[in-house]
Amino acid sequence: MILEQAMVLWNLEIKSKSYKLALSCDAVYRHARPGQFVTLHLADRCNVLLRRPFSIHRVFEVKPDQWAIEILYKVVGPFTRALTLISEGQPVSLMGPLGNGFHVPPEATTVYLAAGGVGVAPMRFFMEDWLARGREAMDVVLFLGGRTREDILCEADFRKMDVEVVVTTDDGSYGDQCLLTTPLEARVQRTPPDIMLACGPKGMLACVAGIASRYSISCQVSLETMMACGMGVCLGCALPDASTPTKMLHACMDGPVVDAGRVVW
Repeated sequence: MILEQAMVLWNLEIKSKSYKLALSCDAVYRHARPGQFVTLHLADRCNVLLRRPFSIHRVFEVKPDQWAIEILYKVVGPFTRALTLISEGQPVSLMGPLGNGFHVPPEATTVYLAAGGVGVAPMRFFMEDWLARGREAMDVVLFLGGRTREDILCEADFRKMDVEVVVTTDDGSYGDQCLLTTPLEARVQRTPPDIMLACGPKGMLACVAGIASRYSISCQVSLETMMACGMGVCLGCALPDASTPTKMLHACMDGPVVDAGRVVW
C-alpha cells in the first residue's frame, strides 16, 4: 500500500452521472489484484473529511515504467460531485492498492460474473487479468443489471473481449425486464459454473449468494460498504462474520472480496 499524489490523466463522463477517472500511480499497482480498491481524498476541493473507497477498474501502462489506474464512479453525493470537477493534470490523494481481491482456483474453467450498476467496476479488471493469464473469454459469462439503461455500464468493453453479456433492467428499457438473478439462476440450472463472482447492491449480492448456496457453487462477493480508513483501524466497515459468530468481518481488510458464506445476509 502506498499514499501518493496522483495526477489526473482523464475524467470522462461515459453515461449520465457515470464517469471513468484515470490516475497516474506508483509501479506497485502492477501487482494489484482484481477486486482490490483504492481510497481518494480531494483536500480543499471538497468538504468531505474522510477518504472514499473505489474499486480498481483497470491497471495499465501509459508508457514503459509509467503506470496508471482507472476507476469507475457514479455521482451519488458531495464527494463524487466534486470528483466530476477535477480535470487533466490536477492532483488527487490516492492510497492503495488495498484489501483482498478475487481468487479463482487455477482448476476453475467456467466463471459467471454478476454485476449490478457500478458494481461492474472490478469485473473489467478481472476480465483483463483472466485473458492475460491465457484463459478463454468463452469460459466467462457476465450478467449485467441496472434499474434503467443508464445504469448499464461498460457493456461494449466486455463484448470487445468476446465475453457473453446478459443484460437486464428493472424497467425494461434495455435488455430483459427482470433482476439479473433470474437469468443467472436459469443458466446455473442448465450449466453450473465452477465459481461465481459478484459485486453490486447488498440485496443483489444476497440473492446471488442464495443461488450459490442452493446449487452448491463457490461464490465470492465484493462488499459495497463505507470504509473510512481502508486499513482496519476505524472499524467503520465491521460486519458480523457468519463463519465465526464471535468475530467481526472487516470489509477493508478481510475483504472487500469474501466468500459469500461468511456474510450474514
